[in-house]
Amino acid sequence: MNELGIRPRGFRPPGGRLTPSSPKLLDDLGFTHCSPAGRGIGFLDTLVVLPFEWRLADAYYYLPRFGDLRKSATGSSELMSPVRFRETLDSALQGVVRSGGHLTLLFHPFLEEQEERFEIMHGALDELRKLAADGLVWCAPYRDAASRIRERPGAFGEELLLDPTEA
Repeated sequence: MNELGIRPRGFRPPGGRLTPSSPKLLDDLGFTHCSPAGRGIGFLDTLVVLPFEWRLADAYYYLPRFGDLRKSATGSSELMSPVRFRETLDSALQGVVRSGGHLTLLFHPFLEEQEERFEIMHGALDELRKLAADGLVWCAPYRDAASRIRERPGAFGEELLLDPTEA
């Protein structure tokens, strides 16, 4: 990637899990932050951790391979509708406005090709844009969030809880 002049600083592990050696390895490779499955914010060694929740990832709703995760959370492995995803996104956005905290929304462009799914993504991002414009949330790339957390490590008060479940 150096040949392209690109130096990634963030990492989202496939399947959502880090290994015990991941934090040091990522730090040695120059990464400053990562986003495994979990909740809260915090540090693993020097690595800022900004987790995502499975219920806020489009793939959780739309792909058969996430059936076991759905079954453990909802009692059913069946695929879920875009409407259900939108309800969850709306609830999560309202919750972060009410209570603060860190929230990651995770969309995969290849899953948004169907018009209904694209509209769900577009609507959620439009709502997020409005909340940010009204000053109700701070929306930023992970590199900026990681910098802010690094500058004020104890200011965010969210306990880091990593999800041991791998997709």
